[in-house]
Amino acid sequence: MLRWLRRPGPAPTLGQLAEALGGRLVACPPSLPLDSLGPIDSPDPVSLAPLWHERAVADVAASAARVLLADAAFAARAADSASARGLGMWIHPRPRRALAGVLERLYESRDPWAGVPPGTAVHPEASVHPAASLGPGALVGPGSTVGEGASIGPGAVVLHDVRIGARVSIGPGCVVGADGFGLDATHGDLAPLPLPHVGSVELGDDVSLGALVVVARGTLGPTAIGAGTRIDAHVQVGHNVRIGRGCVICAQVGIGGSTRIGDGVWIGGQAGIADHCRIGARAKLAAQSGVIGDVPADAVFGGTPAVPHATWMRGAAALARLARGGKR
Repeated sequence: MLRWLRRPGPAPTLGQLAEALGGRLVACPPSLPLDSLGPIDSPDPVSLAPLWHERAVADVAASAARVLLADAAFAARAADSASARGLGMWIHPRPRRALAGVLERLYESRDPWAGVPPGTAVHPEASVHPAASLGPGALVGPGSTVGEGASIGPGAVVLHDVRIGARVSIGPGCVVGADGFGLDATHGDLAPLPLPHVGSVELGDDVSLGALVVVARGTLGPTAIGAGTRIDAHVQVGHNVRIGRGCVICAQVGIGGSTRIGDGVWIGGQAGIADHCRIGARAKLAAQSGVIGDVPADAVFGGTPAVPHATWMRGAAALARLARGGKR
C-alpha cells in the first residue's frame, strides 16, 4: 500500500494543469495555484473539488472550494449555484482521469516501510501513546497516531497517516487506512485504473471496531468515525464515509463511499448502503436493508430497496397474500 506525500516546490497553476490534462476553465484565473484539494463539502477552503455525483450537486451552494472539476453535464447542473458562490469550473470530459493526473503531479508515492527493519511493529514515524496496547502481530504505519488507552488487537493493521483517539478498541484482523475503491472508469471501459488515495482515517475517542473491520482511507479528505460509535465484525466502511457519534453498526454491513451517517444511527446486520447516501441522525435501518437513497432523521427503514418500515411491512403482507392466492 503506497503512501502519497506532497512533492516539494510550488504548486502548479490551474492553467498549467488544464494545458497538460485537457478540459477548459470557466470563470477562474489560469494563474490560480492549485495548492489544496478536498471533497465538495469540505469544511475548509480548498482550491479544487471534484463534482461527479448527483447528490453532491446540492452541496455546491455551500461549498468552500474555489474551483469545481466536473464534466459538462454536472457543470450545467451546478452552474447557477456555482455562479452565486463565485466558484470557477474546470470542465473535463473525464474528470476522474483529470483528478488522477492532478494527484500524480501534486504527490509522489513511496513504500511506507522502505528501509525499516523486518519485524518492526510500530513504524519509527508513528506515535503510540505509552498507555496504548498492541496485540501480537499488530502493525502501526508511518504518520499514524494512537491515543491513550487505545487497544489494537492481534493481527490488526493501522496503515499510514491514521489518527486514533483515546480508548479506541480495534479488533483482531482489522485493516484501517487501506486504499478505497475509487476508480477512473467509465461504462464499457475495460481498463479501470485506481485513483491515488491521499486522504486519511480519523477514529474518534471510544470508537470500537469488531474483528475484521475494514475502514478505507479517503481519496482527498478523511474517512471519519465519530466518538463512541460501535462497529461489529466484518463491516466495510468505504472511502470518504463520515459516521457520526454514538452509532451502532451490526455485523457484515457495507457502507459505500462518500456516504454521510448522522449521530445515533443504528444499522442492522448485513445492511448495504450505496455510495453518496445521507442517513439522518437517529435513523434505524433494519437487517439486510438495501439503501439506495437518503434516509431522513429519526426514520425507520427496511427492505430492498429500503423504504419506511410501515411501507415495507405492508408490502411483505401483500406479497404473502399473493403467495396464498389472495386468501387472508
